[in-house]
Amino acid sequence: MRYEDIISDPISELDRVITFLELPGVKERTLTEAVEFASFKNMRKMEIEGIFQNGILNPADKADTDSYKTRKGRIGGYLDYLDQEEIDYLNKRIGEDLSPFFGYVSKTSNSN
Repeated sequence: MRYEDIISDPISELDRVITFLELPGVKERTLTEAVEFASFKNMRKMEIEGIFQNGILNPADKADTDSYKTRKGRIGGYLDYLDQEEIDYLNKRIGEDLSPFFGYVSKTSNSN
C-alpha cells in the first residue's frame, strides 16, 4: 500500500486491505464512508476543532500549520521540508535498500 495509490484511488486501496485481512461482506457504502471520514479535509477539520482527546494528536501551535499532523495532504510534500542533500541521501537509500516490490523508484537529483 502506497500513499500515492491511496490518494489516487482510496476506495480500491481500502478494499485491498479488507481483502488481505480476509474480512468478508464489507459493503461499498461502508468503504465510501470510511474513506470520507479519513479524508484529509475531515482529518484537518477534526484536528482544528480539537476532536482528538489524545494530546499528542493536537497541533503544537494552532497558528502554525506545520505543527499540525495534517499539514498539506499532497504527494511530494517532503520537497517543502527537505533540502537537496537530504533528498539525494534518501533516494540513494531507496535505490540500495528498498525492495522494488514496494513500487518506489529511486530518483537522482537531476529528476527532482
